[in-house]
Amino acid sequence: MFRIIIIGLSIILTFIGILAIIYFVYLLIDELIFEKRRKKLRDKELEKLKETLSSYEFESTQQNAINKSFNFMEYLYSGDYLKVIKTFKDYYGFTHQVEEKFYFACVYFLPYEDGYTLYISDDKINVNTIYLQNRIETQKEICSHPEEYFEIIEQGRFKRYISKFKNMIFVKGGKYKASFTDVKQEVFDIEVSKYLVTQDLWQEIVGNNPSYFKGNKKPVECISWWDCLEFCNKLSEKYNLKPVYDLSQKDKEIFKIIHLDGEIVEESKSNFKNTEGFRLPTELEWEWFASGGQKAIDKKTFNCKYSGSNKIDEVAWYAKNFCCEDEETKGTHIVGIKKANQLGLYDCTGNVWEWCFDMKSPIEKESRRLRGGSWHSHDFDCTVLGRFFNEAKNINFSVGFRIVRTI
Repeated sequence: MFRIIIIGLSIILTFIGILAIIYFVYLLIDELIFEKRRKKLRDKELEKLKETLSSYEFESTQQNAINKSFNFMEYLYSGDYLKVIKTFKDYYGFTHQVEEKFYFACVYFLPYEDGYTLYISDDKINVNTIYLQNRIETQKEICSHPEEYFEIIEQGRFKRYISKFKNMIFVKGGKYKASFTDVKQEVFDIEVSKYLVTQDLWQEIVGNNPSYFKGNKKPVECISWWDCLEFCNKLSEKYNLKPVYDLSQKDKEIFKIIHLDGEIVEESKSNFKNTEGFRLPTELEWEWFASGGQKAIDKKTFNCKYSGSNKIDEVAWYAKNFCCEDEETKGTHIVGIKKANQLGLYDCTGNVWEWCFDMKSPIEKESRRLRGGSWHSHDFDCTVLGRFFNEAKNINFSVGFRIVRTI
């Protein structure tokens, strides 16, 4: 009888243990599902907010400067801290400042309310104070590299640049000796498209989709260098920007550059600093932003073999990982899946070769430079310093492009 009771208790305990394990697994799965939904919702909300942001300027010369709402958005990183100085007056009218430091762990934060002054300590830009609004109860973060998003206008005044165009990223210029030159050259401040030009954007602007590997968020391909110039002009016109290229003689394979002052010049006399419309990057610009620009130099990661990493599988779709088991997964991939580089640019390595503006050489003007490698390339062709070329009129299912704009 006692043995039967023991066996019964063992069965009950075993059953309870199984139920506990099932419940634990259920909680784990539920948590994973919730986290996935939360991330999706957060990303959706961030995209909405980014589309509504505009440039802001902040006065930092007066203790009683007017507070203005501000968002740091995607430039914030977990683990950073925010030092704030709260200014208040006592009973006798004397002004006091209380310094506080907050540590944060979230990915983004909401707009501020009145009351605090943001203090960033960074010798490179000599920022003292920037007056902002602050919501105390909201988790917050501060950008690790404010020099990428602020520039000195004059002493005590600072500006954060936010593009009015979706998915364009500010890239600070500088002096740079590219791999294919012997002297340092100037790179202007530019905006660079965060992603390769996608098929849905091409369809919207041009009205067709020539791509071999179809997919709205896949890079457009099977487009010539001339097609890219035409796309850039149409996109510029959509946003009321002066187009960069005069294509009135495109049928004769002749083009010129349109400067902001209206002057139309030959390619050899072009000055892209004097343009405002969308255009193809020069090879110098491409190598600069693919290497991570000044931000990568500051972080000592400028000499990565590939764009954003020394490990190609982290950042690129190329011959060894593009997957060709069936037609559905063969070829190009949706943009922005792999890791971004130091500037937040995706797919500078692999996926599709990128058309650049430059000719192959002065005696081979009919061919234009390609950079970055593609889904069909071996790893040695996908390095930041790797160069290739193709005739400007040719198309290929491994060639696409991204756009830039002088600011």
